[in-house]
Amino acid sequence: MKKIGENGKAGFSRTKPKPPLFPSKEIYGILPDDPSKQYDMYEVIARIIDDSSLDEYKAGFGKTLITGYARIDGWAVGIIANQRSVVKTETGEMQFGGVIYSDSADKATRFIMNCNQKKIPLCFFRM
Repeated sequence: MKKIGENGKAGFSRTKPKPPLFPSKEIYGILPDDPSKQYDMYEVIARIIDDSSLDEYKAGFGKTLITGYARIDGWAVGIIANQRSVVKTETGEMQFGGVIYSDSADKATRFIMNCNQKKIPLCFFRM
């Protein structure tokens, strides 16, 4: 039995956890009672991820969807979240939060493939 090769490891990355810079209980004040109202998803994410540090992927592209690398309780994760506010594209077009436009879908597809190749688990936020 000592000659059998070692099984592959999952490859997940974990470091020492750091608390978010903002209290997580503040999320209740950010999220509106009416689900049709707008809010800034960056504010919610900053109260969940370690050190409130998001390494955003293609920040200026497909702005109705937030994608980025972060840590939650020390674990490396890929974040995908609907941005629930109205955003303006580079061409001046207004896009409504919660709707996945083609540019956001392209960004999410590439980000998911990158996370898969790097063995980074995904965390979806849809609120």
